[in-house]
Amino acid sequence: GEIAPTEIAEFHAEMETLARGRLRDARDVWIDMAPHPLSLLLAWLPEGQIKEQSLEVLFDEPESSAKFEFHHPDGCCNAEIVVRDRLDGPLSRRFGINGHMVECSGQPGPTGEYQSALRLGSVERVGQDFMSVLIQQFASAVRDGIKRPVIAFLGSQSSSLLMVLSLIHIC
Repeated sequence: GEIAPTEIAEFHAEMETLARGRLRDARDVWIDMAPHPLSLLLAWLPEGQIKEQSLEVLFDEPESSAKFEFHHPDGCCNAEIVVRDRLDGPLSRRFGINGHMVECSGQPGPTGEYQSALRLGSVERVGQDFMSVLIQQFASAVRDGIKRPVIAFLGSQSSSLLMVLSLIHIC
């Protein structure tokens, strides 16, 4: 079954990327990476808005974080997003709702195409690469003249979003 908006009380996302020798300030890290988890939140709660008075932002090289209330027609979700550059090591890319955190990674598919993998505990779902989904949605929006925002990373019509919801529902 699907998770109703009224059931989403908390949203958390953490994304890291390799610095690759470049020293970015926290603002640039936020600009580069924060749209992905923000888009995921919008995919779940498309009519939601950040309550400005609740916004707490911390830019502390090489990490950026924001905590805020995300109000939507069915209620309110407390959100926290953390993005950072790392010099090396394994990257953390995870997100979730109500304490159920899904690990996100990539891997080659059987024919060599890049695929996204989502894992919650011992359950894993593999599907279309998130960037490929974004490019398809963008091209479709331009071609069809759609005036609504294109949801980055995990679109509202993406099978990847359904993978996340099914993982959370299973566990």
